[in-house]
Amino acid sequence: MRSPVLRAALALLLFSGWMALLFWGFALGGGVHLLLAGALGLFPWRAARALTPPTPSLPALHPPQPGREGA
Repeated sequence: MRSPVLRAALALLLFSGWMALLFWGFALGGGVHLLLAGALGLFPWRAARALTPPTPSLPALHPPQPGREGA
C-alpha cells in the first residue's frame, strides 16, 4: 500500500470507527483503542509533512538604540 491518499483514507476510516464506537459506548474491554493505534500507524505522516508550508521566520528584534526609546 504505497499511495498516501489510500493510506489517509483508511486511517480516516479507522479513526471514524474508533470515534463512533466510543460515542456509542462500546469499549470492548479497551480493544477499541486498537483502532486508534492502527489509524495513527497507517496515516502517511511523511507525505503530510511534505505538504505543509514552511513556517515563516520570526522578525528580528533589534536592541533599543540610545536616544530613541520613546519613538
